[in-house]
Amino acid sequence: MTVILVTNAVTVLIAQVYLVPLLTNTPLDKRITFGAIIFTVSQILFWCNDTTSGLWWGLVTIVFSIAEAILLPNLSILLDRLAPERYRGAYLGASTLAVLGLSLGPFVGGALLEWRGKGVFIVMALLCLGIAVLMLINKFKINLRLDK
Repeated sequence: MTVILVTNAVTVLIAQVYLVPLLTNTPLDKRITFGAIIFTVSQILFWCNDTTSGLWWGLVTIVFSIAEAILLPNLSILLDRLAPERYRGAYLGASTLAVLGLSLGPFVGGALLEWRGKGVFIVMALLCLGIAVLMLINKFKINLRLDK
């Protein structure tokens, strides 16, 4: 377990230094969609894992961490753009409640794995794929409005 956490931390740090600047010129919606797709792939890889191999867990954690490094900063940027100016501080403050999820995540995740098994990863993959689809639909609707 420690190897996975260290792998996650190191990968996020490296990805934010080298990968995130490469995506700076990419539109926000494409960055979020790209991150959601990578996150979906990571969840499917976790689901496919039938091994106790530390190497396999480490490789899948790297994929997961790359998605995390892309998604988290960009979701904050999206929130900043969507929030009305006078409520921007309240919106960003409320978004920090995600820290509560991060602290409860290992407990809830362990409980779900214990009670539901690997099906949790399929559900997460479908949720991530849903986010990517919603971002594409939203972009399509915005383009339709702009064309009118």
